[in-house]
Amino acid sequence: MCFLAWVAFAGGDSIPHLFLDRTYVTSLNLYVGGFVLLIGLIAIAVLWITGRSVLDQWLLVVAVATTTEIGQVAITSGRYTLVFYVGRVIALVTAATILVVLLAETTKLYARLARSNQLLERERDNKLMNVQAVMAAVAHEVRQPLAAIAANGGAALRFLAKVPPNHDEVHAALDRIVRDSHHTSEVFDGLRVLFRKVDEGKEPVDINNITVGVLQSLRSEFQGHGVEVRSELSSELPLIDGHKSQLEEVIFNLVRNAIEAMDATPDRVRVLRVITQSRDDGIAVAVEDTGPGIDPKRIERIFDAFITTKSRGTGLGLAICRMIIEHHGGQLTASSDGKNGASFQFVLPANANTQLP
Repeated sequence: MCFLAWVAFAGGDSIPHLFLDRTYVTSLNLYVGGFVLLIGLIAIAVLWITGRSVLDQWLLVVAVATTTEIGQVAITSGRYTLVFYVGRVIALVTAATILVVLLAETTKLYARLARSNQLLERERDNKLMNVQAVMAAVAHEVRQPLAAIAANGGAALRFLAKVPPNHDEVHAALDRIVRDSHHTSEVFDGLRVLFRKVDEGKEPVDINNITVGVLQSLRSEFQGHGVEVRSELSSELPLIDGHKSQLEEVIFNLVRNAIEAMDATPDRVRVLRVITQSRDDGIAVAVEDTGPGIDPKRIERIFDAFITTKSRGTGLGLAICRMIIEHHGGQLTASSDGKNGASFQFVLPANANTQLP
């Protein structure tokens, strides 16, 4: 740059002149301007054909503005004319417009970047929430058989403490403890299959056998809470195609919820009804209690995750129950008048190829 500046000053007489004086230009200015104008037109054509990005579009705007200014300068015979000043105004307006637009685009870019960061953080939080939900679901489901094991263990100790010891009841309680211990392992398998959303482990299942097994495992809790159990199981119930441990967990949860609900009504007879029925569209299982009931305004939300009426509840039991039933192609509903207990019913499609003898 310094060398070129020195050549311009030292060899000024040898360089062709573009200006005759402060106002008028030579004819050489027309050729130089025409050459630069040609380069500008070529640049405009290339950007018009190949331009894809926002930057290419604004380079096209700059090229058009620069080429227009050069064309105005090339066709004028001197400076400080009307065309000369119009060209300067156009150049100023174009530069200011491009500067404002580039600042606006930069602001939008940073806004999109900030929004993307927020979405990434939200996605991370959602993943953490999903992990927490799975952990809470596992804790909730495992707590049920562990509570049954503790209750049956306490019952066995009480029967042993009697004089003479009631060995038959102790044996029955220990059998329930062993069954609930196996059920704890099945809970993990059922949750794994449920969250994977596959049909792994499905087989013809007798819902009556599952119901009887659940009621037997909770017999100690029925006695401890003063609950009278009335089971009305249909004798001609078809088999269903399902996952045994998952369906067992649904009935277990519904029965345990009924027991806990009736704890809030010490002045009322505590009756638990478990009903199975054969219907045209499959089989129906209902669990009814004589507890305080559920507010009809809230009954549609009780199946939502993390919605609970219990002071120490996780709000996942009924949500998991509905997920299991829907995974089996059925539907779980609840009804209550808010005063005289509640009824939970699920309907499952029957296995048309298998019937009980």
